[in-house]
Amino acid sequence: MTLSYINQNESVKQLRTWAKQKGYVMRKCNVLLAGSKAYKLYDKVSDKAVSNYFTLHDITKINNDYPVGFEYLIV
Repeated sequence: MTLSYINQNESVKQLRTWAKQKGYVMRKCNVLLAGSKAYKLYDKVSDKAVSNYFTLHDITKINNDYPVGFEYLIV
């Protein structure tokens, strides 16, 4: 059985869906990581960051390579 690669657009869409279910929101930060715009996940209610900075490339890598999925982002 071959696993199919999930592209960046689909990965970001899946992250946003997952975050919404968990009560988080993804926000763009005024930070660059390796030359790319950085993002963080925030709790919708308390408005506190629940993740470290990540890029859209990181989301694609996590979605394709980590069995724990997006939980990997939460600190």
